[in-house]
Amino acid sequence: MTKSNKILIGADEICAFMGGVDRRTLSKWIDKGLPVKKEEGRLVAHAENLEYFFKSYTSLASPPMQIR
Repeated sequence: MTKSNKILIGADEICAFMGGVDRRTLSKWIDKGLPVKKEEGRLVAHAENLEYFFKSYTSLASPPMQIR
């Protein structure tokens, strides 16, 4: 059986998919609505749902930031 690359199981897989963020950042995003579920003590998520969340989340951002 081949493992899906869209189903993420565990905080480490989710953090890696999200660009290598730390668990503190992951927790902050979960509090803001990141679509993850807790199953049998582990976080699970679907990659496309995470991408959709960030597409929406970043489109609602404050006025454009100045990058120096």
